[in-house]
Amino acid sequence: GIVQLTVKTPLKEELKSIDEIREYIGEKVNLNKSATGEIKKIHVFSVAHEELRERKVAERQAKGAEEALKELGYPKPEVYRQYTNANSIGTSITVWLEDSEGNILGADNLGKKGKLAEIVGTEAVKKLHEDRLSRATVDRHLADHLIPLMALSGGTIKVPSFTGHILTNLWVCELFLGKIFEVNKKDRIIRAKIDEYSL
Repeated sequence: GIVQLTVKTPLKEELKSIDEIREYIGEKVNLNKSATGEIKKIHVFSVAHEELRERKVAERQAKGAEEALKELGYPKPEVYRQYTNANSIGTSITVWLEDSEGNILGADNLGKKGKLAEIVGTEAVKKLHEDRLSRATVDRHLADHLIPLMALSGGTIKVPSFTGHILTNLWVCELFLGKIFEVNKKDRIIRAKIDEYSL
């Protein structure tokens, strides 16, 4: 098949220098995330195919997540449930938290035939809880996506673990820009030192 993508840029004009790129990224994304804070909000978003409405799958996934959060001592979440039509029958749940330092950590899980909806919700919470316990400032899914932005504009993040995607992105960025990252594997901290190079 063919996929055609059209992107409307918010840029008024093309960025022409590394300084302009750094300034733009700095305005849009906080890449200096080294501290965690108190939990401000937790959200649960449970989605299921319309054909699963009668079995209350979206509600049951959300209930599994809510009960797991309560059992782990988290505050009561804001819960969103949705049924939708799609080409195939399926379910998913996303759980995320916001803390007082501006960090957002999230986790998700997919339902599958034969798996109880409540377990789908519980498993998503388990992933989120693991990342939270690690005192990470970004979750396992976001971390590797931030590496190229950090390579251009600098920053510090604490990751839950060093995934293959993180290590690969560090390696690729340094192929282009040289040794710009300080990696502390023990404390799981990645720091980009942009002052030491210019494009």
